[in-house]
Amino acid sequence: MPDIFDDIERLHDQMRRRLVRQVYLATHPAGFLPERSWEPPLDVYQTEDAILVVMEVAGVELSDVDVVVDRQILTVSGIRREQGERNRVYMQMEIRYGPFERRIRLPGSVDTGKVSAVMKNGFLRIHMPVSARSEHGTITVVPITVE
Repeated sequence: MPDIFDDIERLHDQMRRRLVRQVYLATHPAGFLPERSWEPPLDVYQTEDAILVVMEVAGVELSDVDVVVDRQILTVSGIRREQGERNRVYMQMEIRYGPFERRIRLPGSVDTGKVSAVMKNGFLRIHMPVSARSEHGTITVVPITVE
């Protein structure tokens, strides 16, 4: 008569081996979904005459980023694409890939005609001069330059 404890031990070994394969030998670690969006870290601060946003976008191509000001909302969106081989076997994966979008409510009105964006050393810097008047209904797509 088979011993129930032997069956439980065999089942435990099979489950452990399957878990090890899924976690350590998967092309994407358990719980990581590359198609999910992510949020790049950013700083927002205000000087006497402007609102500034500095966003970390290392590895993102200039052509894959959009900056739009719509009333008092700044939207920065884009995608960071994976580089290199598609069938990698990851031992550790911390860099997020895929689409991203950050929406920031601006604390005041900005002069949308003078908003500028510069990408340098993996950072996107957006300079938005403060405006005394509100520009309702103005949607501005901001061109990005590279330094």
